[in-house]
Amino acid sequence: MNSNKILEIFKKQIKFINANYKDIVESSEVLYFPSGLADKLRIYFFDESFADIRYSVSNKYSYHWELRHIKDKIYRYDNAPHKIWKKVQTYPKHFHKENE
Repeated sequence: MNSNKILEIFKKQIKFINANYKDIVESSEVLYFPSGLADKLRIYFFDESFADIRYSVSNKYSYHWELRHIKDKIYRYDNAPHKIWKKVQTYPKHFHKENE
């Protein structure tokens, strides 16, 4: 997947989110690397939490829900092959819960 395709996916997701989740989503935006390439889609919720959706050109992805300033918790699902998670049955896919 190339970087233009990733940006295209993010823009489609923003349209979908804006059309279907107005009751819980305040806004959303694409965040960029200093190089100008799309890094992630950030979704801001009315409860002041936010979620990041990240895809990479190497087909790695993560979903991150940040509640640190509300409940000091995060939730993240990704497929990055972190060595610490090798013992997990679904490796390289894994879930980080709360303070993990």
